[in-house]
Order: sequence, then C-alpha cells, then structure tokens
Amino acid sequence: MLLDYHVNRLNVSAKFFKLDIEEITTNDLLPKLTDCLTRSYNAIDLATRSLRIRLLLNRSGEVTIECYDTPERLFLFDGLVSESTPTWNAYIDTKPCPVSPFTSFKTTRRDHYTAARNRMLPMDSEMHVIPKNEVILFNPSNELLEGSITNIAVLRDTEDGEGIKWVTPILATGCLCGVVRQFLIDNKLIFEKENLKIDQLKKGEHVLLFNGLNGVIKAEIKW
Repeated sequence: MLLDYHVNRLNVSAKFFKLDIEEITTNDLLPKLTDCLTRSYNAIDLATRSLRIRLLLNRSGEVTIECYDTPERLFLFDGLVSESTPTWNAYIDTKPCPVSPFTSFKTTRRDHYTAARNRMLPMDSEMHVIPKNEVILFNPSNELLEGSITNIAVLRDTEDGEGIKWVTPILATGCLCGVVRQFLIDNKLIFEKENLKIDQLKKGEHVLLFNGLNGVIKAEIKW
C-alpha cells in the first residue's frame, strides 16, 4: 500500500542531494525485496512472522535491502479510531531541534534524534527501554516539528468552518516528509496547518504519532 510512497520519497531525496542516478521504480525494487525475503526466511516463516524491511540507497545509487523481525500490528491505523485510548507516552523535548535537510529527509544521519531521546529518555532509566515512549521535537522558532521516530498530528480547530480536525505541521517547519504522513494527507485523514506552537501542547493531551513501521498510534503527552 505504501511502497509507491516510499519509492517517490527515495527519488525526491536522491534529487535533492544531487545523486547522479537514474530514477528508481517500484519494479526495480520488487526483485530485490523478493530476494531478501527468500534468502532470509522460508515460506513457513513468512506466513507466521511480521517483518520490518529497511531499504538503503548510497551515493553511488546502490540499493541494499535488509529484513528484521518486528512485533505484529494487526491494525496499522487504530490510532485514528476516535474511541481508541493512548498506547504510547510522549515527552516534549527541552531543547529546540536544529532543522536541516537531515530532518526533512530520512537518512542515516540521526544525531539530532538520538540527542533528544537521550535527554528525555536517559539510558539508565526505565523509560529508555520501554519501546512505546516517544520524544516530541520543536524547531528554533518553537514550532511543533515531529517525534524522534514519528510524524505527529494534533487536534485543532482548522479555522475553515469545518471544526476540529487532526492537523500536522507543514513541511516548511523542517519536519520529515514521512510516507504515512503523506498518505494520511492524500486521503484527507489529517491536514497540514501552519503555526503549531510547541507550548500549545498540554500535559494529558492526546496526539497521533505515525510512521511506516507502526502505522498510526495514539499517544498521551506526559510533559
């Protein structure tokens, strides 16, 4: 469902970073995906296990695909169900995140995310080892940005006469152009909104977190 979104983001990123490579297509990747799965897992494994696929593109245009076990998620969009309760905790970072192409595009350079998680989820604390904890980032203009491993949406009045909706920061804030984010926007499940300030988030507020691995999750702001 999201493969075409991933391929499109890959090509947009390659063009931005001026990689001298031909445009990648879904058909280019399918044989590599199949090969990775069949080399690593037999048919029984594939029928009974949930897998995470990681695709890497280097500066030479070489594509590497890796497969890893991951916890099963039966319904990737359960966070959108209005009656659902939060399953993750979210903590607002204490320092602004400097924005750059490495926040806008998904790369292996993740120092800014690691620093935020280390500040808010210290290595020697129980919070660090619990996987359902997220850190919410903001940029130097105090605009809501994203999570350290997710994009984010909050419930706000859209000021267009249509009432309260789930809204997400615009890309101009420096947030990641996430594939699930774009899918939700394209299907009018969330909407972009300017000027979402970090100090508007309140303890106890429910937010949506989303990425390609976990789908859409509801979380509660803890502080």
